[in-house]
Amino acid sequence: MNSKVPRTVIKRYNLFDVTIPFANADDEFDIECEDFPRPTARMSCGHVVTPMSLTKHCLYLLGKGEYKLVCGQFNCNVEWPYEEVRKMALLTPEEKEYFEKIMAHNAVKNYFDSKFCPGCKFSVTRKDESNLSVRCQVCTTNKGCTYEFCWQCLRKWKGPQPRLDRCDNDGCTNDSLKTL
Repeated sequence: MNSKVPRTVIKRYNLFDVTIPFANADDEFDIECEDFPRPTARMSCGHVVTPMSLTKHCLYLLGKGEYKLVCGQFNCNVEWPYEEVRKMALLTPEEKEYFEKIMAHNAVKNYFDSKFCPGCKFSVTRKDESNLSVRCQVCTTNKGCTYEFCWQCLRKWKGPQPRLDRCDNDGCTNDSLKTL
C-alpha cells in the first residue's frame, strides 16, 4: 500500500473550546517523554492525552495493522469512537484521510482472508483455500486474459495448479511446510 504517513504539525488544544474536556493532569500517553504542549484533555475512558500523544498512539496502532483505536493503557481496552479521536487528536485533513484509508485497509485484511493483487493493488479474497493460485477479476478484465497470482509469494502465478504447497516462482516457500 502506497500510503505515506502525513507529517504531523505541532498541535495544542484551544483553551476557549468548550467542547474539550480539559484535565489538570499529566499526559499519560507521552511515554517517550517528548513533553508535548499542554493543555491536556480527558478521553472517554478517563485517560489523559494531548493531541500530539493521541495522534502518535493511533498512528502506532494503525502501523501494527489495527483498525480499532483503543486506549491501551494498563487494564484499559476501551475502544474510542473515531469521531472522538478525530476531535481530540485535532486531526488535520491529511491525517483524517490517512487514518480513514489505513483503518479501512486494516479492517479488510482483518475481516476477510484477502490480500492485495500485485498487478492492480485491488483487494482480492481467496475462494478456494486448497489452491494458492488466485484469479484477479480486475486484472483479468483490464488485460483481456486470465491473470492469476500466488497467494503465498504475491507474484504472478507460475506452474501447474491447483497447488497448496507453492508456485514455481523462485523463493516461494510455505514456512509451515518447511518446519515439517
